[in-house]
This record gives sequence, C-alpha cells and structure tokens, in this order.
Amino acid sequence: MTYENALVLGTSRRPSAVVMVVILLIAGVTAFWPSELALLRNWADIGDYKQGYFIVAVTAVWIFQLRHRINATRARRALWILPLLVAAMLLWLVAYRGNSELLQQLVIPVILLLAVWSAAGAEM
Repeated sequence: MTYENALVLGTSRRPSAVVMVVILLIAGVTAFWPSELALLRNWADIGDYKQGYFIVAVTAVWIFQLRHRINATRARRALWILPLLVAAMLLWLVAYRGNSELLQQLVIPVILLLAVWSAAGAEM
C-alpha cells in the first residue's frame, strides 16, 4: 500500500517507537523547564555535578544505539499508568510551588519514565 492510498483510506502511520520515545523525552524536559534550568545551573556552578552533561550525552548515544531494538518491540499503550503519571506531575507542581528544587529534580526522571511507559507499554 502506498502512502497516498493510506491517506485515501483514512489510515495513518504511527511514528516508530524510538521516535515516540525521543518526542516524549524532549516534551517532558521542555514542559518542566524551570527545574531543568536549575539543574543546568547546578551542573555549571557545582564541581561535583559537572558529569550531568556527560550523562545526558551518554543517554542520547545509548538510545541511538538501541534504536533498532526499541523499534523491534511491540509498543502498546499502558493507560493504567496515567494516574501514576498525573500523581507524579502533581508532586512536581507541589515541589515547584514549594520552591523545592531538589524534589522537582528527583521527580522529573520518574515523570519521563512513566510517560514513556504509558505511551509504549511495559515491553519497551
């Protein structure tokens, strides 16, 4: 089936699993930008946290190297994760309003994991 035929029939192509993971990670980091700015400030100012940039680079390379394996998995939504995701986002909001940068930064990886898990399923 050609792409034009798929458009005529009303079917659409879903993005690959790795594209979905990358989009979710970028959206998550962008959505919680106040915490990310504080984290970047800590990485720049505190000598013990300079490895943060390296960890981001290693994670990007790791996802790139595993892209074929990620795409080979059967991504299925896990909607039962959504209440946990909402709870984690509310916890971030409480930490943000309470001016607790540490709690905000601790919750962000949990939010990103739950977002990918809910969109792609546990097999991812």
